[in-house]
Formats: sequence, C-alpha cells, structure tokens
Amino acid sequence: SSCLQYADNAAACLQAFLDGEIQWNDYAGLIEYADSIQHQHRDSLIINGVVLLAHYGMYQSDQQEYEYAISIYEGAMSLVRLMQNKLDGIAMGINNQLAINYGHLAQYDKSITYAQNSYEYAIELHEDTSTITSALNNLGLYNYYAGNYEQASDYLQQAYQLSLSLPADDTERIRTASNLTLVLTQMGLLDASLKILEDCIASSQNDLVHLPILLNNACEICINLGKYDIAIDYAEKGLYLLSQSTQTRNQDQNSEAILINNLAVAYHHLNNINKAIIWAEKGLSLYTPTDLNEYAFLLSNMGVIYSKVDSQKAFDYYREAMNIVTKDNINYPLILSNIGFLCHSLGKYKEALKFFEEALNAMYKLISIANPSHIAIVCSNLSAIHKELGDQKLSLQYCEDAIDVALLGDVNDDLHALLKSNRAFKYSFIKGKELHAFKLWQDVLQTYTNLTANHFDYLTEEERSMYWQKSQTMHDFIPAFVYEHHKKHPQFTPL
Repeated sequence: SSCLQYADNAAACLQAFLDGEIQWNDYAGLIEYADSIQHQHRDSLIINGVVLLAHYGMYQSDQQEYEYAISIYEGAMSLVRLMQNKLDGIAMGINNQLAINYGHLAQYDKSITYAQNSYEYAIELHEDTSTITSALNNLGLYNYYAGNYEQASDYLQQAYQLSLSLPADDTERIRTASNLTLVLTQMGLLDASLKILEDCIASSQNDLVHLPILLNNACEICINLGKYDIAIDYAEKGLYLLSQSTQTRNQDQNSEAILINNLAVAYHHLNNINKAIIWAEKGLSLYTPTDLNEYAFLLSNMGVIYSKVDSQKAFDYYREAMNIVTKDNINYPLILSNIGFLCHSLGKYKEALKFFEEALNAMYKLISIANPSHIAIVCSNLSAIHKELGDQKLSLQYCEDAIDVALLGDVNDDLHALLKSNRAFKYSFIKGKELHAFKLWQDVLQTYTNLTANHFDYLTEEERSMYWQKSQTMHDFIPAFVYEHHKKHPQFTPL
C-alpha cells in the first residue's frame, strides 16, 4: 500500500499523513500491520507518531484551531495506549494540552477531566514540585472557570503550599499565588487574598514581568476593601515598572490600561475627580477592545467617575457599555447598579428602583460568580429607595438582606458598619427589636474603633478624623439610645 513504503521511516510516514498524502486510518493500519508481524520498527513508528502529532497539535492550537488540535491530541493518545504505560510522561503532557484546548472552547468539565488525568500521571511519575504544582494549578483554574469555587480553592491551596518550597521568583509560584487570590477574591475573602499578594509582591521585586500583574491585583483588592491610598501606591508602582521594562512595554497595552483604570477608580473614591477623569480617559484610550465585556466595564467606570460632575456624560458612557456587555457576564448587573445609583442621586427614585431590581435579579442569576459585597450594596440601595418611597417594610427587608449577604464574605469594614447601622436604625423603631438594635450599634462602634486603632498607619489624616468622629458619634449615641428606650420600656436594660 501507499502507507507501507514508509514503514522504515516513521517520521516521514507521519509527515505524509500531516501533509494529507495518506489518511489517519492508513497510518493506524500501518501500526496494526507492524504489530502483527512483530515489525522491528513498531515502537519507533509509534513514538515518532506521538511526538509529531503532539507538535502538530500545538501548532494547530497556536492557530486557534482548537477542535482540530483536540482531534490530533486524541489521535496521539490512541498511539500512546499501544505502548502500555511506556509513554506516561508524554501522556501527561498531552492530557494537559487537551485540558487547555477544551478550556479555550469553554468546555470546562472536559478540561477538568483531562487536567485530573495529567495530575494523576504527575503523581505516578513522581514528578518534581514545579510540575505537580502546575498540575494542581490547572485543576484549580478550570474548576474556577466552571464556577466550582470551593474545589478550585482546595486545589489552589494545595498548589500554593507546594509552591512555597520553590524559589521566590519561580514562575509557577507566582502563577499559583495569582490564581489563588483570584479565587479567594471571587469568594469574597479579600483580606486573605491581599495577604497572599503582599507576600508574593515582597518576594518578587526583581520579576519585572509578573510584578506589575501582582501589583494590579493588589490594587483592585485594596479598592474593594476601601484602602484607596494603598491602592494608588500599588498602581503607581505597577505603572512605573511597566514604563521601565522593555519586555512588558512591548506587550499589548490592555494590561496597562486596566491598571490605569484602577488608579482612576481609587482617585474617584477619594473624591479627586479631576485626577480620576484624566487617568480614566488615558486608560480608555489605550485599551484595544478585544474583550467587549472588559471594555464595557471600563466604559462603566467612566460613567461612575463622570456621575459626580456631568450626569449626561455619565449616562452616555453607561448606555455605550450596556450596548456591548453580555447578560451572562458579571459586569452586566454592575453596570445596571451604577445606572441605578446615578438615578438615585438625581432623585429619580422610580427609575433607580427599576435598575436596582434588574441588577439584583441579574446577580442572582449569576450567583456562582457574583461577589457578596456587590449584592449587599444593591440590597442596601434598594432599602434606601423603598425608604424614600415610603415602604418601610420592604426597606427593612432589603436592609436585612444586605447585612446577611455581607456576612458571606469580606467587605469594606466601613460599608459593613454602614449596613449594620442602617439595620439598627430600623430596628430601633420596632417594638421588641430594641435589644437587637443596641447590639448592632455596639458592633458599629467597635468597627469604627478598630478601623482607627488597627489601621492607623495606613489611614490618611482625613480618614482618621472621619472614623474617629464616627466612633465618637456612636459612643455618644448608644447611652442616649438606651436611656430613651429604658424610659419607654423599663425592662430594656442592656447596660
């Protein structure tokens, strides 16, 4: 046959297959023929076939032909199995590549299966720490993409513990820390996530490739925790490194645009609107909209920043963002919430109510990827809207929902105190709830006291003054609250 003439040259045979001169079943038939006559080149034929197919699969994957790459890798695995465990090392790599390509197709269940296979091969082969860490890393990442956050956290925690024995600047160690913080942040465990990032940043000072990414991640978490000055510090360090590194400067500008946008958001939270606008516009101009959902998020942030100075321009940015964001992306409810907040600030309560309700419904539909703090904020805003509209019952219900959701994960301490304060205020007007209100007021006092004491070195003078005044207000208010209710209800004696 046309295939058998290549029997003594396996590489040429495979190349003929890849060039389309022979079909896959012809090559498989050659293997069967060699097997049946105990052909001396059988193993060589198989090994060369596996190697060539593996390389060709990588080529097709680089060309983004993921389905074709998968078919080639599966063909390679059919040859591997003929060698009866003699090619387990190659099998480990092929399973990893299958996981990657199914990941590109968003078929994460299959990615998890092949990543698990790759991990099991690594354990059986007693691979080095870096290889096993990488396999656990992949398992964690694909579970994260599939929305299995608990499993993702378990795998990545294992990977992180293993990675600590690697050199501080080892790529796999940095990748593991970055992936773990991604999962912990999504689970609302912001403080734990920031601690890991801080340790990784401290040990990666000479890594100009990964350090800007770590600094950006730390910046985002600090913004969510309300540590805006620290967030600015991280962003500025990241931008400086990007400006100094030829390697990173030659990469696409989207990473820099995201870092600049985070810097703008931090300035916005500190009410430095002029700086926020300058940085936000620069970030937006640098961004190439390859990811429309990410681009929509940047547009939404522009709306948030402009909402304080130009409501019409803010609405224009929100409208543009809504036109491109997809409903299955977490940015969709966040943009709806931002529009609701703008309507609320303009006194358009019914319009705000509509957007907040849509945002909350969308978040519940995306509950597997929604951040508890975002849900808490929307519930708190709905509570405020219903209060303005005179519906105290619904206002209290949303207030309770806000505080309950906030307890699912770490949120900004100041926000947590505000949510408790709102709940206590509403309880104070309900007979039989006075003691609950009192305990919540105490929690609020303790929160502001802790904020002032525990974070003194990180707070600006303005923040120190603000938290001190809030704690003093609570300190003065609680005895008056107790005295007033004791007069009405003598049995109310919590002190």
